Amino acid sequence: MKISNGKRALAVLAVCALSSSMIAAAPSSADAPEVLYNEQQLVGTLTGNAGGAFAYYKLDYPGDLSVVSIEMKYVPADPVTNAAVGFNVYGPNAYFIGQGQKVEDTGGEGVLQLEYSDNNPATWLVQVYNYLPSMSLSYSIVAEGLPAAAETVTHTPEVVATPETHTASNLAETGFLAGNRGGAYAFYEVNVAEDGSDIVVTMNWSPDNPDIAKGVGFVAYGPSGQVGRATGTGIPGERKTTLSANEPGVYQIQIYNYIDGLTIQYTLTSAPAE
Repeated sequence: MKISNGKRALAVLAVCALSSSMIAAAPSSADAPEVLYNEQQLVGTLTGNAGGAFAYYKLDYPGDLSVVSIEMKYVPADPVTNAAVGFNVYGPNAYFIGQGQKVEDTGGEGVLQLEYSDNNPATWLVQVYNYLPSMSLSYSIVAEGLPAAAETVTHTPEVVATPETHTASNLAETGFLAGNRGGAYAFYEVNVAEDGSDIVVTMNWSPDNPDIAKGVGFVAYGPSGQVGRATGTGIPGERKTTLSANEPGVYQIQIYNYIDGLTIQYTLTSAPAE
């Protein structure tokens, strides 16, 4: 089993920031983990408690000594939060592979990474945790370095809108999406023309407040694997992202709602950038 010396040093620092019970405890409940496919980013929210709140993911490692990188980004990223949230990775029989290691914050986000390789094929369990009582953590998690074959497996969300291809200038869709803690989704497609303008995709939704905004939004997946993360505009219930004409092709727009029991009404539009 291989892990770089630099990563080991970072792991020691990260372990010191947490109590030993957080590190050593095996996953307590992982009956239905979400699957991490190669370079497919998943997002979620997790409200903490003193005994630990958890979200679980799994990935199939091929056992060919290839290095797999798991990255988690989260907000808020203040010193108190940094010491009490993160992720652990377990192999078969609850074998502890390692913990997400802190790297430089980017744009106010906390960033944790783990790189690991092995010569044994196995299913790895990723445990995201939050030990801050009543603090709602908003995060994304992605794995890279898995076989391309894993990308062909279709992940079926609980709520799916059948994707339709639209010309880039006339996307105008409305709908309702009932949330749940495991994530509810709706999908649309936008075609970005070669030698055309950049395309701005905008989502508006209601109801909205700061807590709802942590679990609602959208992500754009590009034809070459690039990911566009929607950002707030300062207007409540509105997020945007820009699809670059330098990367033409069909982009899949994934609207998500992780607020359990909340139904949002949304509008999704696209238009050439001015």
